[in-house]
Amino acid sequence: MDELAFLRLPEVRSFVQAKEHGDVQKLVLNPPKQFKDHITLLADQIISRRKLKNKLPEWVESEAILPPPLSAEQASSTETAHYKSEIFHGKHLVDLTGGTGVDTLALSPGFKQVEYVEPNDWLCKLFEHNQKVFSDKPITIHQATAEQFLKTFEGQSAFFIDPSRRVDSKKVFRLADCVPDLTVILPLLRDKGTEVLIKLSPMIDITEGIRQLSHVNAVHVVSVKNECKEVLFHLDFANTTDTPSVICINLNNNQKDLFQFSYENEKEAQVHYSGPKMYVYDANASILKAGAFNAVASQFQLEKIAPNTHLYTSDHLVENFPGRCFKVIESELKPKAISRLIPNKKANIMAKNYPLSSESLGKKLNLKDGGDDYVLGFRTKEGKPKLILCKRVY
Repeated sequence: MDELAFLRLPEVRSFVQAKEHGDVQKLVLNPPKQFKDHITLLADQIISRRKLKNKLPEWVESEAILPPPLSAEQASSTETAHYKSEIFHGKHLVDLTGGTGVDTLALSPGFKQVEYVEPNDWLCKLFEHNQKVFSDKPITIHQATAEQFLKTFEGQSAFFIDPSRRVDSKKVFRLADCVPDLTVILPLLRDKGTEVLIKLSPMIDITEGIRQLSHVNAVHVVSVKNECKEVLFHLDFANTTDTPSVICINLNNNQKDLFQFSYENEKEAQVHYSGPKMYVYDANASILKAGAFNAVASQFQLEKIAPNTHLYTSDHLVENFPGRCFKVIESELKPKAISRLIPNKKANIMAKNYPLSSESLGKKLNLKDGGDDYVLGFRTKEGKPKLILCKRVY
């Protein structure tokens, strides 16, 4: 029996589900007799199940066969894959780095014809099985590298690329270190593509990416629950611009916080500085990653705490700020006053441009994490460390 058929067996699926919280190492060392020949395969399914339970719950709860752990780790989440489907659609799509196929399947309803390209034979087999679980749409599968496919491909298509960012098991962030090397295949993409959507690591230098890729029409900095997950570069060869839009999006359940700017906006933004007023604002992770430190202050008519302290303040409440808002309870918090102001010794600690980390500051103040109070530590425009006590508004 081949491995794919083995993983489809009901008793195998039940076993994997039952062992989800067990000790995988012990299982591999002492496998049940009936599963001994495939124990490594089962171990991978169990590990991937754990990795994907919150990331891709619909895969875990379905008849899908899960990808190997490394592929599961690199796969898009349900939320980020769905977001891509909202911004990228057309007639013909080629996913040049098919992998788990999460993005291929999410994007496929927005295109009339879809092709999946992946050099790994096992991932191709998994995708062939999983596409039938999740979609009735026929998707053509090619076992090939992106470079091999592009050399023989004739016609015009939209391309999606999620390059591998690991070399010899080490994470890499430069475009030239990824596989495929985007700086090498860019001429082929330009010759055979109408547009390209590229998924890259949150560690990417966005301005350098814009410079190297050229033809960038927009950059999407995508966070889920205020954790930056990926940066998407949208290349549109028919609509080039010297000032691409940067869309900062935070996905939180059914809510989307969106802020859009350009790096020209950031350069031109006029910012004033002030100590904390009645309200203090903390921009979401996508805005901070994108470097919209001044543009966000200018657009929402806020003052900034200090040039390198990315907190904002106002006397009036701004209700639609893309991030968190706090009401200041004590603007000069002294450590001696903590027992009086925070009698339960519980607070949420946030250090921004402060001499100590959030964790170290909490220990120094002898505060446990939690509760309704927030202690914000930062440097003022004069460079002096300062603590304030706040309550969260939103």
